[in-house]
Amino acid sequence: MVPGQLGTMITSLIIYVSLEVLSFVMLHFALKRKFNLSALYQLAFVLETHVVKLQSRLFVWIVFILQFTLQHYGVDFTFQFVWRPSRDNSRDLPTFSNLPARMNPDVLDFLLADDPLGCLRPRPAIKANNIMSQAMISSFSMDVSTYSSDLYEYPATNRPVNGLPNAFVMCWENVLVPTKWMRQHLGLRPSVSALQAAKQRVLRTPNLQAALASVEQDLIQLLNSVSAYGPLFIVSEEGVQFVEAMCKTFFPRLAYCLGSTTMMTSVHVIGAPTRFQSAADKAAWRVNLLQSLCRDRLFGGAPQRIFDPIMGKFGLVVVSPHQTDIAACGDAYKAAPYVVAKSVHVQNARHLTLEQFTLHLRTLAEYVPQATPCDTSFAIQL
Repeated sequence: MVPGQLGTMITSLIIYVSLEVLSFVMLHFALKRKFNLSALYQLAFVLETHVVKLQSRLFVWIVFILQFTLQHYGVDFTFQFVWRPSRDNSRDLPTFSNLPARMNPDVLDFLLADDPLGCLRPRPAIKANNIMSQAMISSFSMDVSTYSSDLYEYPATNRPVNGLPNAFVMCWENVLVPTKWMRQHLGLRPSVSALQAAKQRVLRTPNLQAALASVEQDLIQLLNSVSAYGPLFIVSEEGVQFVEAMCKTFFPRLAYCLGSTTMMTSVHVIGAPTRFQSAADKAAWRVNLLQSLCRDRLFGGAPQRIFDPIMGKFGLVVVSPHQTDIAACGDAYKAAPYVVAKSVHVQNARHLTLEQFTLHLRTLAEYVPQATPCDTSFAIQL
């Protein structure tokens, strides 16, 4: 072997080792920055294009390191390459088309977008007036195994030892989110076109963006505060797909928290399964929903406990603007004989401005945790 060949081999080895170390360090840093895969891709492309003009096999080796590192952190990640012409048409660029099973592509899309309000861009296969895509259905529960609604499987962090366990049911419309105000002032409707039009109205008004961001911040604090005491169910009259689309469009930080497998893991979003034909159908659904939550979700891991005078005693806190929910809370004993029913009838939140709604959320954040330790039933109005 001639000295020139030996020098070339040594240089190549140094380049390979350096890139492996650099890739691992950058991947480790990016993982701590919530899997910014866009940045990882740009890094790999810069290395390939501008540093040493790597051959394709070296790029594949970098991809292998990326996949190995993500799997090391417990993320099931596979690649599928799709080739498309670059801007200068001089080479083809690989793009990631198969994202991790735990991360919805739409969720990743709005997280990496520059738009402060997130995005809702329907794919070509989805009709413009239909938001019932499979991707949106699954993104609020991307990994069901990480969520728990059982009262005893994952004890609440703020529940006193031997204290009364509690579960919470809070309405999405006009309790957690000012939906009536948004319908009146933004034209909010359960369709992609209406959401995009409402979003454009918000983008044209900086003060409105700030007001919605304030609502979002107080809402996140409320959900974190309440869910620390027990499982929290958010119930919407619309489908869960619309709730998710609404979050992505107006409350992207909340959408991230609800879609995360490590944040708000005791918060569950429940939407109506279909359009109701009458008010009676909607009322029946609400009554059955509360009883089903008590019977099938809160004691799903040990259904026999629900009939135990000690283990089956728990508080059910319902916060709703609907009298039907208040009545259903009082009837929850039909499914759970030892339930302590606590209802909070929120009557006037639908008439509040955005600034007043933030105060309403802060009031709930203070009151609901204070009512949690009460071991007797009550029904109040706010």
